[in-house]
Amino acid sequence: MKRNPLPILIAVIIVSVIATMGAIMRVSEVSVDINGQNVVAEEIINVSQIKRGGSILSLNELDAINRIESAYADNSVKVEGIERVFPNKVIIYVKERTPIFAVKRENTDKYILTDIDFQMSRNSDANTDLANYIVIKGITVNVSFDTQSFKILNEIFNNLQDKVGDLKSLVSEVQFGDVISIKTRDDFTMNIDKNASDFEQEVSREYTKYINSK
Repeated sequence: MKRNPLPILIAVIIVSVIATMGAIMRVSEVSVDINGQNVVAEEIINVSQIKRGGSILSLNELDAINRIESAYADNSVKVEGIERVFPNKVIIYVKERTPIFAVKRENTDKYILTDIDFQMSRNSDANTDLANYIVIKGITVNVSFDTQSFKILNEIFNNLQDKVGDLKSLVSEVQFGDVISIKTRDDFTMNIDKNASDFEQEVSREYTKYINSK
């Protein structure tokens, strides 16, 4: 009885296809799309440990993201995503967090520099000119910015940023209390109720007052 050669032929074809695809789908290019000015692409690629020649199918994006973000102790880099472009290209999307606020460290005279989302944490030093930042008064930071006060400031300043763009050029300092006083660099003060139910409305009203004062 003759053996049917078709199953063997199909198996050979499948193995050949898998071997060919495995050879094709190996990372040959890793690039970095950077939103920021101080992040170096080659550093990101190195710490990601995404190897050229490795299988694009077995790439673990989460591990690579953790390695990249952990390499920056001040949390100044955020990986917004890693894209696999088949058959052999990987793109890492990176955002550099920009420090705009200076917040006093609890029980010290030192300041921590942080971004609008209060994720970054960079120590100031003797060369830090606080005039280049928005100085927050009335609250301090200890280990983490994960408090209700900083969540309120984040919401307020995200709404304000939608209107002005460059917050540091507009605002010089913030006094945090039941009324949050936002002092501009041309000596106008916007007052926001800390307990307001709608910060967008509060910010819009106060910013309109500022514009009308000109």
